[in-house]
Amino acid sequence: MANITIIGGGSSAHTAIPLLSMAGHSVRLLTHNPQKWDRNVKSKFVSEDGVVFDVFEGTLDKVSSSYDELIPDSEVVLLCLPVNQYPDVVAKVAKSAKDKKIYLGTVYGQGGFDWIVDYYKTKFNKEKIVPFTFGLIPWICRTEEYGKVGVTYGCKDQNTISIKSKSEFDYLNELFLDDICFKSFNKGHFSHCNNFISSTLSVDNQIIHMSRMYGLYLKANDGWNDEASVPLFYKDYDQLSADLLTDLDADYEKIRIVIRGSNSDLDFNYMLDYLELERFSYGSTSESVLDSFKDSTTLGTIKTPVKLYDGKFNLDKGHRFFYDDLYFGLVIAKWMAQENSILTPTIDKIILWAQEYLGTRVLDENGYLENDKLESTPTYWGINDFQSIIK
Repeated sequence: MANITIIGGGSSAHTAIPLLSMAGHSVRLLTHNPQKWDRNVKSKFVSEDGVVFDVFEGTLDKVSSSYDELIPDSEVVLLCLPVNQYPDVVAKVAKSAKDKKIYLGTVYGQGGFDWIVDYYKTKFNKEKIVPFTFGLIPWICRTEEYGKVGVTYGCKDQNTISIKSKSEFDYLNELFLDDICFKSFNKGHFSHCNNFISSTLSVDNQIIHMSRMYGLYLKANDGWNDEASVPLFYKDYDQLSADLLTDLDADYEKIRIVIRGSNSDLDFNYMLDYLELERFSYGSTSESVLDSFKDSTTLGTIKTPVKLYDGKFNLDKGHRFFYDDLYFGLVIAKWMAQENSILTPTIDKIILWAQEYLGTRVLDENGYLENDKLESTPTYWGINDFQSIIK
């Protein structure tokens, strides 16, 4: 059993805490809001129409906002928070870690997590930190009552974990990976991915969210008069959004082709296109992008993130879909394409729309990234050539 510290209070934390505690681990939570958390945390396992199959219950041994209190004796640190928060949190973990092995990972591998960890390992001389990432969040989950009750609609059929060493994978697999899904859902075993670039380019959130947001904007660029008129994010998915996702995935495929041909020592079996990833992770049998959302039994109730601007409901400019999936998704893909002189018309089109909509600047007047201002790019983390990120 391990001392496992979870950082962040997102929906995934509300599911991970009970499952890991039930397996006998000492689970601690590092959060900005320790006063809002009960020591006993539940996660309801439900169907989309609300039938409760099971209730998982666990106990937090410690809850704190102090890195120095929780990190030094942790064996595993698991981030359950938005991708755009990785840099700040990884820096604090590295600074507080002792000079001993600690596994530092995240429930979702997008965003160049290994570059960030490597940078702060060097900065704080903590070379014994071992980074890992889950390929995708293992569960479909929501928060019912913050700090007390989560909801999960189940887990992925199969999961991956990116970690360099096979022996390190075997150790974590024995230590806690089956506790994440398999012991409670009888599926969701983890497979070893020996590179991080496959997780960084995962065509899940970064292409789903950004293509859908753009598609919604194209249908109603003046917004909606009332919230009831706002389409549901997935249930009302349409062909326009499906076509945008398909075109965006095609841009990513150009990058994946270059990567697959660049390093014969790495296993890129888990660097998949969108429909392949759906089949691997969910056991999907959908033949098209549109069907993959229409057929979903777990995504139907998710709302489109909107906010009232000048009397109309428009896409929420402060939502993590932009800060995670634009900056730590499309921007990274654009950097890779730019380094290899790959044309990416759909990536460019969506970035240009997003920067105009948000009133920010990502691409300069020549269509190139403003690398010195974008902390998500490898350049920001001291990586100046494409081959250095293929690991």
